[in-house]
Amino acid sequence: MASIFVPLLAFSAPSTLLAFSAPSTPSTPSSSRVAQLQGLLADHDAHDVQVRANMRALVRRECIRILRELAVKEARLAAAAAAESGRPSHSKHQHAQPSAPAPAPAPRHRVSLTPADRAAMISNMEASPDGVAPEVVPQPDLSLCRPPASVREWAHRELLIVVSRALFDLKSYGVHVARRRASHQQALKREIERAAQ
Repeated sequence: MASIFVPLLAFSAPSTLLAFSAPSTPSTPSSSRVAQLQGLLADHDAHDVQVRANMRALVRRECIRILRELAVKEARLAAAAAAESGRPSHSKHQHAQPSAPAPAPAPRHRVSLTPADRAAMISNMEASPDGVAPEVVPQPDLSLCRPPASVREWAHRELLIVVSRALFDLKSYGVHVARRRASHQQALKREIERAAQ
């Protein structure tokens, strides 16, 4: 199967660009300002749905790219291991070269929580946020973590980064859309009140 090149996803801004679809029938201008604003709200909602679908598609494509890269890296490691095991082991073919000591395995941290700690942690997660909680939670900076110990751990970390960034982008876009929609709804409400007078 031929592999299709998928470029690295740098940012999700292209998801807001939609293909222009010309109407099949010529549109007639709305007879009133209220009808225009109602049409604007309908178009706004349709655009929102399409942009969110585009964002999800871009993230899905990036996750597939990471998984393909993982498969390539694992295949290379397997080929290197097979080539290493297939080398002749005769002493006359081996040169006396000092080998570097094998790196120590990454420490596995196991933190056990006491029942009181677990109960406090769960109650904090279930509690409603108060005024000191930040409005926007910053994205995690995984560059400060230890380097991945395997290619699978690398892929896992990359997938977490992509999904975290996508959730942040979707939430930010949702705030933007809600602000614009509220503005259009206020304008529609004013026009309805003006028409009722």
